[in-house]
Amino acid sequence: MATRFKDRPELMPQTLADCLHELRFWSDLYRLRAAVCFDGGDPPPEATARDWFVFGMLAEIRPRTKEEAVAVLRFMVEEERMDMQETDAILMNLVGGSA
Repeated sequence: MATRFKDRPELMPQTLADCLHELRFWSDLYRLRAAVCFDGGDPPPEATARDWFVFGMLAEIRPRTKEEAVAVLRFMVEEERMDMQETDAILMNLVGGSA
């Protein structure tokens, strides 16, 4: 799936801030759908795939500033994503190491 997303460079996030913006969009959309849909608001598989792809990009795109790295860490805590499979790689990316 990642290859399909990467085949569209104009839709690729360029910074961690871009990733956070899109991840917050998917999170907000999920909450909105859950509030009004009888099925609980579960997103379509395509939306889930994009969310997972962009989340994984947090491990690949280097932070531009310390503040951007902190924003990613805060997002992960606030959205309860610290126990995800990609967490170790993301944290190592934020501190400049490799997983």
